[in-house]
Amino acid sequence: MSKKDKLIEKYSSSIIAVPTLRKLIDGDTTPTKKYAEKIIQYYLSRLSLGIRRQTEIFKDIVKFDDLLPYINNKDIYNTEHYPNNNYDLFKDVIRDAEAIKEEKTFVREEHATILYEDDNTLLVRPLTHRGSLKYGANTRWCTVSRQNPNTFKTYFDSNYLFYLIRKNKQDTKWDKIALQFPKQQNIFGGVTIYDANDSRAIEQSFSKCDWNLTDIIKFETICKVFCSKQKEIDNALKTISQFKSCVLEYDYDKLNKALEVIQIKTVDNFYDDLKNQIQLLSDKLKLEKY
Repeated sequence: MSKKDKLIEKYSSSIIAVPTLRKLIDGDTTPTKKYAEKIIQYYLSRLSLGIRRQTEIFKDIVKFDDLLPYINNKDIYNTEHYPNNNYDLFKDVIRDAEAIKEEKTFVREEHATILYEDDNTLLVRPLTHRGSLKYGANTRWCTVSRQNPNTFKTYFDSNYLFYLIRKNKQDTKWDKIALQFPKQQNIFGGVTIYDANDSRAIEQSFSKCDWNLTDIIKFETICKVFCSKQKEIDNALKTISQFKSCVLEYDYDKLNKALEVIQIKTVDNFYDDLKNQIQLLSDKLKLEKY
């Protein structure tokens, strides 16, 4: 008798029909169906609470299996670690494993630029949505929304965005501050500051901020200097991009024929040398990932 048939025989009853059992067992995509019985058990425990959703269990089982390297208690059938088919506890295990995976696989240089760091303070520019999630955790900023990652990209594309983080938390809305400099404006024209609750800081509220005002001005200045340098780099990259589209992709055979038509002569091997130099530059730009 197959494992599937054994499970059907064991769990078929007036509470759970055979077609449902088959669907639950098939929800285990592992070759040996090692989670099939646990899927049934979790379904029954949730069924007693009036919850009939199956796809959520399937998805969570897949997550659990993928996260096994980050889970200490890997035996899902161990009743000491997974008692009473408690689904909420199972979800907690997954959440903890996701947090451990995030911490262990996060490469800071890929997701953020560090502008300043000491024992008390961290000033970063998030480069990716993942970086924004990490450094903007426990805030209400829209740039740290897990459901809408494109919001971060929209802000990143149109602003220079920085997170100022106090390492020694005081459990206030000022433990994390976001500083926003619109790219289209003069960087010396001012900055928009948000507290962790996503409230825009105005003069009256900022006077009650528990940061030292001198420090705030110092970090704002660091951001402005960075913005100035980054804007120069961004403009250079824009020029390179325009050059690539206008020059590197041009049809030089067509140009050569046009020169011949109007009888403009070039030095020997001029055209071949030009193409070679352009190709060398093109290869270098590709190598530098511009």
